[in-house]
Amino acid sequence: MDLEKLVEKTIEDINLSGFKSKVNLTINEVSQILGIGLSKLEDMRKNANGPNYLKMGRRIIYPKRSIAEFIVNSQIRTL
Repeated sequence: MDLEKLVEKTIEDINLSGFKSKVNLTINEVSQILGIGLSKLEDMRKNANGPNYLKMGRRIIYPKRSIAEFIVNSQIRTL
């Protein structure tokens, strides 16, 4: 399966988790999807090794596509 199809499948999975009506996700929602704490997500932002995000004033939001791309690109393929 190519990368774009994997991203689309991951977006579908995120939608099925209760986020279908949302384009952007909050830090709480992203930490829930990724299964990590808020402090870990903040560390990932500070170290520039997490999903891409947008800063709207003081508010941080994550485009759903960025979360899906991060998940797909973080997968380790075994032989």
